[in-house]
Amino acid sequence: MIAIAGNLAADVGVVHAHGIDAVFAVVPRPCSLEDALADAATNIRLTARNIAATIKLSQGLRFGK
Repeated sequence: MIAIAGNLAADVGVVHAHGIDAVFAVVPRPCSLEDALADAATNIRLTARNIAATIKLSQGLRFGK
């Protein structure tokens, strides 16, 4: 399961105990709430693109070779 979060804290790893395999942050850098909301559509689109690229990449990998 993949999770998308606004940002990631140092203790983000606790989610793995709840079935989350990977977590991606939407906000790429520290910013104000106002800036985060203003850039939300772009940031979500970029995050979704990165998740899709990660999935595509993983499908091309061959383990055990």
